[in-house]
Amino acid sequence: MILKAKITTFFLFLAFSISLAQECGIIYVAPGGAMTGAAGTRINPAGLSYGLFLVSPGNARLWLATGTYNISNTLTIPDSVTIEGGFDQVTWIKSNGAESIIARD
Repeated sequence: MILKAKITTFFLFLAFSISLAQECGIIYVAPGGAMTGAAGTRINPAGLSYGLFLVSPGNARLWLATGTYNISNTLTIPDSVTIEGGFDQVTWIKSNGAESIIARD
């Protein structure tokens, strides 16, 4: 019985950890996205500046949901980052008919 409880706890922890991690090296970004904490996932996309902060060697692709990203500070873009826009924020399917715009305030 104790072993079953430990196994169940392990799988719950594993599922929770995976849901908070970036997926396949992609950091998901949306206008008004999270600026702290466990972000950058499909469920909890990051804001643009926080998404750039989350870049690491294993997570160097940013997918931007459609919309306008208003910035007032300088963006620092790390080396070897790929930024792609035009993704639907719900399905994360790319469309050429919609834009992701980075606009300076």
